[in-house]
Formats: sequence, structure tokens, C-alpha cells
Amino acid sequence: MNAPESQAPRRGRGLGRGLGALIPEATTAATDVPGDRMVTVPLDAIEPNPEQPRRDFDRGELDALADSIREQGLLQPVVVRMLSSDAFQLIAGERRWRAAARAGLDRIPAIIRETTDDEMLPLALIENLLREDLNPIEEALAFQRLGQELQWTQEAIGERIGKSRVHVANTLRLLKLPEPIRADVASGRMSTGHARAVLACETEPEMFALRERILNQNLTVREAEEVPQALRRKSPMRRAPGKRAGEVRQVSPELRELEERLQRAFGTPIQIHERSGRGRVTLEFYSYDDLDRLAELLMKADSSSVR
Repeated sequence: MNAPESQAPRRGRGLGRGLGALIPEATTAATDVPGDRMVTVPLDAIEPNPEQPRRDFDRGELDALADSIREQGLLQPVVVRMLSSDAFQLIAGERRWRAAARAGLDRIPAIIRETTDDEMLPLALIENLLREDLNPIEEALAFQRLGQELQWTQEAIGERIGKSRVHVANTLRLLKLPEPIRADVASGRMSTGHARAVLACETEPEMFALRERILNQNLTVREAEEVPQALRRKSPMRRAPGKRAGEVRQVSPELRELEERLQRAFGTPIQIHERSGRGRVTLEFYSYDDLDRLAELLMKADSSSVR
């Protein structure tokens, strides 16, 4: 049985009529949107949406949803736009549409929404981000398209889907993973916490070596995070300033523990350089977006301390 659709975030800027007019506050209010019509549509008159961010449809989940539809009907309508008098294109609800076909339905309830071609991309992506169970890679690809094709900032994307900008930035970082490791995250073989640990590796061979350890040795996220740190401690290229080749940066156990706590909190390699009670803390970043993410975390920490 489908759960009720989640509420849409507060309305954003741009897009002509505005997202508030395009995305209803909730399913029960859908027909209050100007131009919306609730109808029953032949299943074979609906075509999938080319802007659908979801790429993987689990067969077992579809079968379970189909069983629910056979017993109780399709309780939540799909959202479509009209292409012609007898042809429609999905905006949201492809999983329900596929499951309805498996259940043997000939017709399904649908909300017909008036929308232009220019509005289809943001509308389809946001509808699915709000309503569909996307895997982390599908979510990241949807964020990427909103940023690249519509020039939306990470903050704007977060506002429109009810997530923080840090969540958007961390999700986008997953696209820096090599394709086979992306597939692990998409399939659920690897958690996003493990994936962030892999991203802390400096080379692809190191990433794949850590991936094998995570998958074959069942490393915890904390254990996985310690592997890139250990590699950096052993590497002469990562020695502290002023150290000669072959020398190892000397850090007390207390500072080492603090470095590891900070790395878990900020999701990036951190080093503390101290002498006689003075020194500096260095944080690594891998892109301007990553730097922006770290700056926001630091400013939030500063504002919390002020309060």
C-alpha cells in the first residue's frame, strides 16, 4: 500500500507560475491546483517520462506493489500531462504505473496537469525527488541536472525539496566515485557513509582497494574512514611542512583521536599541527562546492558557540 505523498517544500523563485502552482501541497489538494483535472486514463495511453530520474525499478518491489494494487486498487493517482486527446506523458508515478500494468489494470486514476516543455524538467525532477524512493546516485544525478541545466544553486535545490544544502553537497560528491563504486551505492551494496570514506582516498587504486575491503571484510564506516588516514600517514608526500622525506609527522595520541573525531564530523581529512600549545588545523577539500560545504559547517559551529 502506498504511503501518502509528502508535502512539498516552501515555494521557490522563478519558473513563471512558480513551483507552488506546479507542485501541490499534498495529494488531497492536487485538484485545487489551477488547471488540474482528476480523470481515469487507459494504461496504454500513458508513456514514461524521459526526465524521470529513477533508473532502477526493483522487480520484487514492483511485484509487492502490484499485489497491493490487486487487493486495494491504485490509491494514489499518477500525475501526467496531455500530449493529445488520447495520449499522456507521466510527470510522476512511473513505479505505480508499472505496478498497475503488472496487476493487470486497464485504466488508472491520474491527475492531468497543464505544463509546458520548459517546465517539464524541473517539475518532473522535483516531483520524483519529493515522492519517489530514489537511490542516492539517482538523487545525485537529479541534483546535478537541476544545477547544470537550470543553474539552481545547492541552497535553492535544498529549499525546494526540504533538505539542507549540506545534504545536497554531500549527495553530489557521490558522483565523483568511479562508476563501479557508484553502482555499489545505487544497488545498496555500499552505504553512503562507506562511500564518503572511499572519497577520502587520493587515487582510484586506493578507492578500489578500500571498496574490496568494505565489501569483503564488512568494515564499519568508522573502520573504513581510518584506512585513508592510515595511507596518508604512511605517504612521504603527505608529511608535515618542514619534514624531510622519510620522516613521519609526530602527533600525540590525544591529537590523533581529535583529528579522527573532526574528520568524522566534517567528512574530510583533517590534520592538527601543534607545537608548544600553538599551531594550526588544516582541512582538505576537493572542489569549490566541497569548500563551500566545509565553510557552512564551520560557520554553523561558530554560530552555535555564540548562542
